[in-house]
Amino acid sequence: LDGWKDVPRKPIQDDSPMQPDLVLVFHHPDFDYSDKDSPVTRDTLMQALVCRSVNAEHGEKHELPKTYGLLHKCKDGGLFSRLHSAESGHSDEAGGENENVTRGIVRTALLQDIFELMNSEKWGFNVDVFTSVDFDEL
Repeated sequence: LDGWKDVPRKPIQDDSPMQPDLVLVFHHPDFDYSDKDSPVTRDTLMQALVCRSVNAEHGEKHELPKTYGLLHKCKDGGLFSRLHSAESGHSDEAGGENENVTRGIVRTALLQDIFELMNSEKWGFNVDVFTSVDFDEL
């Protein structure tokens, strides 16, 4: 907390117009987290996403389109993918559409998807975004 001893503080005002029903906290996309550039494989992303049936029809209508869109850009890297590559003699690392999808990219896509979904007519939340005092979270 020594880093905050010289930071000017303002008292919290009880008459704030914000009366949140729900508070979500995300990594700030511009903050330099140590794992921001860590690669994310397709298998890892699939474990984090609830709906696992992604195809041309379903993927277009999904609630998190930016996040699910990264599935097609991720490199395969899980045990199943490695076993399949070894059996078939094909390596996913060799090319195709695979890009280096990182945790920072996934976090940003998820943040954008959730913001758009919560702010949509379907869910109807009034969304307000602000940074934490140390600028590492939204």
